[in-house]
Order: sequence, then C-alpha cells, then structure tokens
Amino acid sequence: MQLLNSWNEITLDQFIQLKSVEEDDFHSLLSFKMDQLFILTNTTIDDDLWNDIDTDKLQELFEEMSWLKVQPTLNFSRNVLKYHFKELNTITLGEFIDLEHLFNINYLLKLPEICAVLYRQNKPNHWGHILIEPRNYNESERAEEFMDVKITEVYGIIQAYLTFKKKFVDGFENLFVEPDDYNEE
Repeated sequence: MQLLNSWNEITLDQFIQLKSVEEDDFHSLLSFKMDQLFILTNTTIDDDLWNDIDTDKLQELFEEMSWLKVQPTLNFSRNVLKYHFKELNTITLGEFIDLEHLFNINYLLKLPEICAVLYRQNKPNHWGHILIEPRNYNESERAEEFMDVKITEVYGIIQAYLTFKKKFVDGFENLFVEPDDYNEE
C-alpha cells in the first residue's frame, strides 16, 4: 500500500475526490478518515489489505494524513501540459462571466473547468507577438486533460483570480453598487 504524503503527490482528480468528501456526510469521524485513506491509497473498502490491518497501524496512517488539514501552496505553474496561463488582466468579459459562474458553483470542484478557461496554447506571430488560442476548443475535453496534473501546479490560480476580482471590483466600485434612491423636488 502506497500512502500519498503531501499535496505535491496529489492530482487534481484526487484533490476533487478529497474535497467532495465532507465530514458531515459521514456517521462517524472514522468513516470520514477511512474514505480519505481510500483516496490517498487508491484503494476501496473491498481491498484485502484492509481486512488484517490493526488499530495501531490505522491510527499511524491517520496521523500521516495530517497534512490534509493545510491547504496546498498558493504558487502555481504558468506552464502546464502544453498550455500557458492567460494573464488575468487580458481576460475578456465572456471569460470573466464564465469564471464567475464556475466560482459561484464551487471553485474547488470546478477547478478543471477554471483551468480550461485560463490555460491556453499560444504561439508567436510573424512579428513576434504572442497569439493566445481562441476559446473554440471543447472546454470539457480540455478540463479532463487537467485531471492528472498535480494540484500544486494549479491550485494557486484560485487565489490569483480572487485577488484580481477584488481589485477589479474595488476599482470599479461605482459600477457594482445600486444607485441611491433620491427624491426630486
């Protein structure tokens, strides 16, 4: 049995599995921890290795999982697979709306789709300017490509986007507030 020991070893797919498991969904803390353990060992309750495990070894494994209580690093890779991070100050209104939609659903579980919007292929044109791939690709297929990427390569884009959004909203605050009602004389 191979127990994954840090966020550096966790893929985006495993991260989503871990974040889909909430303690409140289980009747006991033991059930919750076991489900996390199954994800971290890529096993199921039906695997024979769990039949003979003693409580001391199980407790030891739970202690080794303590790193799950800390979030992954906020750093992220600007180049993942064959794609490059599209700088946030270059996103279009449509991309902003799509990102807002994904963030409002659940940005942890929708991280592959967020990556599909923010990571693009690019190439220099004949003047040396970088051309960014237009969004005419299949985004669900693109999102699927990110499932095997390590979470530490992309997790930081969440905070980067939230920081960008806050600066954007603060900078254009008057566009995002309702006008005061006033009575004309």
